[in-house]
Amino acid sequence: KQLSLATDMKKTEKRLHALTDEIERVSKWAEEGQKIPCDLIHGSSQFFSKKLLLQRLEQERVKCQEKIARDRVGIIRLHKESEIFADEIEKNRSVLNERKAALLLFDRHLATLVKVRNTVSKQPTELKRYYMALWRSRRL
Repeated sequence: KQLSLATDMKKTEKRLHALTDEIERVSKWAEEGQKIPCDLIHGSSQFFSKKLLLQRLEQERVKCQEKIARDRVGIIRLHKESEIFADEIEKNRSVLNERKAALLLFDRHLATLVKVRNTVSKQPTELKRYYMALWRSRRL
């Protein structure tokens, strides 16, 4: 969205420069009563009186300036929102890491408890076989 606004703003700035150049051209070189061709307002070449052309060009220039201002406000707003979202993501990531650590600790404790429970619940002959098997596995 920010990229779209920035692209629109660049296009509008180019149009604003073209309008400003046209206003300067018409103000300096055109004479009153003369019909002046201009294609910036409607997209196709049309003839205007100097006064009407300057008036319309100025109106179009003001519209462009307003659009640029709105786009800048939009970009600033989106930037602030993205910073807020980034902070929220980082906060959630830290909470998730804490939960993962707690789950890992729980799993370790559970595994220890299961080993102890299995060891305690065995009969003496089972205990002997268990420890002999454990001892053999460690010697190899």
